[in-house]
Amino acid sequence: KVVAQVLMYPFFIGTVPTHSEIKLANSYFYDKATCLLAWKLFLPEEDFSLDHVAANPLIPGREPPLKLMP
Repeated sequence: KVVAQVLMYPFFIGTVPTHSEIKLANSYFYDKATCLLAWKLFLPEEDFSLDHVAANPLIPGREPPLKLMP
């Protein structure tokens, strides 16, 4: 039985923080500054945005819809 899950890598993020991001900012398992640094190192410098398709695939209207992904 799985009772918890901890992501040990950067995860989806966007320019509008979620309730969890606000509530857990700088907690033991989530350090916002480190998360932002990871995305800055990963995403293209010339068009860095937390709403980049690789960082935030949850933007409505963005193709392909998540329900069609494997």
